[in-house]
Amino acid sequence: MSSDVRDILQLPADAGKTTSSIRNAVKAERVKEKKSDGLNRELLSLTGGAPPMVLAKKKYKARPNFSKRTAVSPWVWRSFTNPARRDNLELYHWVKATDAEEYYFAKFNKIVDMVEYTEEEYNAHLKEKAASSGWTREETDYLFSLCKAFDLRWFVIFDRYDWPNHTRTIDDLKERYYQTTRAILVARGKPDKKDLTGYNFDKAREIERKKNLEILYNRTAEQIKEEEYLFMELRRREQKEERMQREREAVWQLLKDNEVRLANREGLTPIDKNVEKLKKRKSVGSTKRASSEDVSSPVMEVGPSNSARKRSKIKEEPATEEDSAHKIKYPVGAFARSSKLPGPKTALVPRVHQFLQELGLGIKPNMPTAPVCAKFNELQMNIQTLLEVKKLYDKVDLELSKMRVKARVMGGGQAGGSSAVPQKRSSLTPSSAQKDLKRQRTGA
Repeated sequence: MSSDVRDILQLPADAGKTTSSIRNAVKAERVKEKKSDGLNRELLSLTGGAPPMVLAKKKYKARPNFSKRTAVSPWVWRSFTNPARRDNLELYHWVKATDAEEYYFAKFNKIVDMVEYTEEEYNAHLKEKAASSGWTREETDYLFSLCKAFDLRWFVIFDRYDWPNHTRTIDDLKERYYQTTRAILVARGKPDKKDLTGYNFDKAREIERKKNLEILYNRTAEQIKEEEYLFMELRRREQKEERMQREREAVWQLLKDNEVRLANREGLTPIDKNVEKLKKRKSVGSTKRASSEDVSSPVMEVGPSNSARKRSKIKEEPATEEDSAHKIKYPVGAFARSSKLPGPKTALVPRVHQFLQELGLGIKPNMPTAPVCAKFNELQMNIQTLLEVKKLYDKVDLELSKMRVKARVMGGGQAGGSSAVPQKRSSLTPSSAQKDLKRQRTGA
């Protein structure tokens, strides 16, 4: 065995070597991995050592082909004039021979299209208004010259405006320019309103806008926080009103459903009830007409229509057990009838169970026959409706009490002579109702 190990490890056949010498020889033959200088020992063990170096082959670019020679566009020393200058100064610059002779940056010289007036137009349409507002012809010409020179940049115009014995604000300058331009345009041809929309300037509104902006800018940190709080409070109240409106609609729907169930229990649908009311109205009207007419005249009796008779016949016929069995889908096999009873809403389960216990009933009927289950289901629905109505009533009463307190504080006294503190209301249970009835009897 040892000779085989020596042959595998390529060791000389020497009987004097021990096992320890063999181990030392194996360790010497192992290739020691060189530790990287920039990596920790733990990271190096996780990555499995440094990655091998990739030898990148040198790629040489192809030699450019100079055989295809293209014609180089010549550059020339050309003179030019700037259209924005009025002194016709001639300058020189290097340009390509193929470029246009027009100055390249001349297209950026945009001039504002301004309305200019003549002496006749000023005397006919502007002189009276200028005298009432304190403007003269010379000052108006000076203003229009500045507007044309600085392209209606009003802050620059206001900074450069210097007329003796007059101090004008930027709003005064705008008002004078736009009023003059609008009056000239209207006098020349009465253009459309769309053409005059750019010449509307309301000085009072502009001053009020700047005042509001200044107030908004000068707010303190406390005022900003208070405004945010008021905004959040307004949003919260709007959400509360929306939630209360939804709850009221839900309770109203519950009351309507309860009314429909009671009508179905009596054997009449809401449509049949309306028919019965219509019958009573017609019968009362016919008797009044008959009493006012001659006794010998025949009186027509108003009876139900054919469709109403058919519906009444259908309602009068008692439902058989076979029909009810066809309507209700029972599961396969034996089952308890009480297990098919629909339970109350999840949020109202504890209160409904407490109400049933106060009535001396259990969570489920002890004898779950078909009539008992139907009555028990109807009782549960009525209890749910009652609890929903009471919840809404308590909420509305609380809001009313808050409003009373607020009215008393604002009015300096108790509003309406009623107490602003909400009275403590007893819980809505049968036992509490019986106790109240006993108190009333003993007090009587």
